[in-house]
Amino acid sequence: MLDEIALDRLRGALDRLPRFEPSDTLWPRIVAARATPVRRKPVWAIAATLAALALAGSLFVARQQPGPEPRLAAHVAQARSLEAELAAARGVRVANPDVLSLERELAVVDVALQSAYDERATPDELEILWRARTERLAALLVAYRHAATLVRI
Repeated sequence: MLDEIALDRLRGALDRLPRFEPSDTLWPRIVAARATPVRRKPVWAIAATLAALALAGSLFVARQQPGPEPRLAAHVAQARSLEAELAAARGVRVANPDVLSLERELAVVDVALQSAYDERATPDELEILWRARTERLAALLVAYRHAATLVRI
């Protein structure tokens, strides 16, 4: 019953609207407007342009970032070499307390090194930390290789 009342009100409101009589030329103009294609730039061209700009920007930023200080580069290279050897040596399970202690010391040095970089430490401060890190890595390598006899460097 409520639906019928609402429908009657809608019909009454529509009947009160002014009548629209389009001109005879309106429909052909609509058809003609739809027939001409709208020129749009291809989405892939916009995406490719944005990707190229992002790549160029990242290359520019990468070139602006300085590499490691020359005297630190030797420590970094030595640490990377020791890390590779240590990764292979860590495959052996060692329950030696000295090895575990060296692992903790290495973790402490790593945290200190990251903190130094975050605080923009001087090259002298960084060199001390890198030297300490390479010493811990070398000691760990010896400890893993010779689990029975630990040699501190």
